[in-house]
Amino acid sequence: MTIQSVKYRPGRYQALTAEQEIVLKQTWAYILKYLGYEINIDDEDLKYKECFIASTSTEIRDVSQLAPLPLTSVMTKVSQNSKVSTKKRGGLFRGKKQVEVTSVDSPSPDSRRMRQIQTQSSQERYYPVATPSQQFYDLYGHHYKCSYEYADDYVEDSDYYNDNDTASQYSVDSFVTASTSFDDINFRPALSSGSSRTKVPSTNDYRSTAGKHKSIHHNPNLLSFFADYNPHDIQRAMVQAARNDLLDNLILRFVRARKWDTEKALQMLFRSLDWRVNDMPADKWVYEADGPSYLQGINQGFIKNLTTEKAWIKGRDKFNNPIYVFQAKKHFASDSTVEQGKRFVILTIETIRLFLRDINESCDTVTVVFDLTGFTLKNADYASIKFLAECLEAHYPETLGFILVHNAPWIFSTVWNIIKGWIDPFVAAKINFTKNAAELGKFIDPKFIPDYLGGKDTKRAVYPIPDETDDRPPKPKDATYNQLRHKRDELFLRFLETTKRWVESTSPMVSDMYYKDKLDLCTQLSYNYLEMDPYVRNRGIYDRDGTLKVSN
Repeated sequence: MTIQSVKYRPGRYQALTAEQEIVLKQTWAYILKYLGYEINIDDEDLKYKECFIASTSTEIRDVSQLAPLPLTSVMTKVSQNSKVSTKKRGGLFRGKKQVEVTSVDSPSPDSRRMRQIQTQSSQERYYPVATPSQQFYDLYGHHYKCSYEYADDYVEDSDYYNDNDTASQYSVDSFVTASTSFDDINFRPALSSGSSRTKVPSTNDYRSTAGKHKSIHHNPNLLSFFADYNPHDIQRAMVQAARNDLLDNLILRFVRARKWDTEKALQMLFRSLDWRVNDMPADKWVYEADGPSYLQGINQGFIKNLTTEKAWIKGRDKFNNPIYVFQAKKHFASDSTVEQGKRFVILTIETIRLFLRDINESCDTVTVVFDLTGFTLKNADYASIKFLAECLEAHYPETLGFILVHNAPWIFSTVWNIIKGWIDPFVAAKINFTKNAAELGKFIDPKFIPDYLGGKDTKRAVYPIPDETDDRPPKPKDATYNQLRHKRDELFLRFLETTKRWVESTSPMVSDMYYKDKLDLCTQLSYNYLEMDPYVRNRGIYDRDGTLKVSN
């Protein structure tokens, strides 16, 4: 759902234009095909944007203030019914003058996909994914083992409920056993009531089907770099990375960062998803927080980065971005090893993600204030600066609103000449140098500017000492948690299968219904995480001091 009173930022799922939606469809088509989910578009047609249809709501969205996308042709209700030719389409943002050119990089008008678009649009019917198919569960659950039944903390429903009826009510009761096809004109979704309801299996029924499903066909040859990655890692990382934000908007960060170039965006996304699984366990670290390390006296360099009270998240800037302030004079590279410093950086960024609100406020970026008051060369930590720059460019794109480098002394120019070459030009464009409270005030209200910098905020950052309960999540696993995990599987599967139908759609009107279903399911996944959060994440610094209230 779209919150009507929210003005969503350009390039987000809730505000996509037709051309932007086409790029996202193409991105998802590659992802799903790579993972082995069946998409009814031939491999050779995936590279052509003409093989995807824009939804009606994205076609009519006001695009007057959005930047043009390069080389994007959009199939709309008008164009899909016109004769396919070698004339280069003008696109939404190009001038009125049309130039006749021979385009070799376009789909054959006789390709199966182009024939579908030309002949099936008016006949296509909308069938919402009321229940995920067995085929999708086989992949998601049995093959990739992403479902709750394969989790380390899995508990049978019967262990929580003595009453069998109650137990079955909260089992995975939302999957149909028969594999259904998008092309089957007679397909009808399973109903929640009535005689046509398909018999719904329990979790144990699905366990009994493990190993009996048909073989999975990954397609690592769709793009040259796909073969460099393990599809199990990619699927698992996607599932784990989705928290209180929208998964589509998470993917769109990478798409925007690569200027809507599908292949470059996918290469960046896959590298980052692989990194989260095999290099930096970002999800594990944010769920663990600092409590276990502090209480057990381990990871002391990581903890030292926190107890020096050199950084904090507090308040919003004038553009509604959370504010992260870093006092450079309190930072010394000798306080921790490089690896412990990396953990501090990753936990900080992942914690910032929990402060974002991309559903109800369209708040999905952060403003960083580097306070260089009192900075000397002893505070220069090139390894950490380089790692931070790499993270923001490669793994957390489109996360920065502004970077405010405040009160930099002349000696900082020596450091700046070294580090500026590490910074992506797009990130560098967000850097602003400020010298006084008035200049800071252009970005931040005085009530959030520390008084020692000329503002009105008199509170100081204080590290809240973890207590003995902070080595585990606030809530113990119980029947409610069991329900939430089962529900999450259902929502994720419905989201993936709805995405398949949205990608395959040949009708702008039908596509639009799937487009809205995706948003609704993604939003439900976000709210599901909000309920799960106290079961899976230890209290961190900002939970303990009351600053963080996880929302969306």
